[in-house]
Amino acid sequence: MRARRALGIMLIATAASTCPAAAENELEVRAASTEYRFLDLSRVFESGVVLSALYAGDPEVNDVHVGAGYYFGEDERASLTPIVYYMRGSLGERGVMLGIHGDLALGNWRVLGFAGHFFEDEGESGDFTFVDTLDVTRRFGAWETGVSSDVYWFDGERWSVVGPTLKRHDSLGTWAASYRFGEQDEFRVTRILEF
Repeated sequence: MRARRALGIMLIATAASTCPAAAENELEVRAASTEYRFLDLSRVFESGVVLSALYAGDPEVNDVHVGAGYYFGEDERASLTPIVYYMRGSLGERGVMLGIHGDLALGNWRVLGFAGHFFEDEGESGDFTFVDTLDVTRRFGAWETGVSSDVYWFDGERWSVVGPTLKRHDSLGTWAASYRFGEQDEFRVTRILEF
């Protein structure tokens, strides 16, 4: 309960301190052969404050997250965004997720991913740690190719998938497709729109 109150106060204070001018928006949509689905709408304000609302689901679980963070990055070569989300799930779980998004470009090589830890406040699913869509790719003009992976640590066990990914950049954002295997095989398509 205290975690929810603290997060609510932080979100209100963050929203009140933002300037609506010179903002950048991003919409990320994912769909997969495993019936995994993901939708994230985020806004980075000129001040560096980030607000995000996302939905993640599969046939058994539907989770909604709202969060706030701060973007550290002066150019396209490197950025870090620590962020705090409040999560509410369809199975009655509630809690706070602390995460960090990183993006590092070294020449034509790029490392991109999100890592986090979920602290459950209510429910029976428990705490877990994860790395989401960690991509290591090499750019060739408008294309990128490389490896994509997810890793989850839950109840002392590890769950992971890894496999090739192909990305295409255009004037609206990025298309990505990956085929990952491990605990289960998954073909995933992602579209990121920047506006």
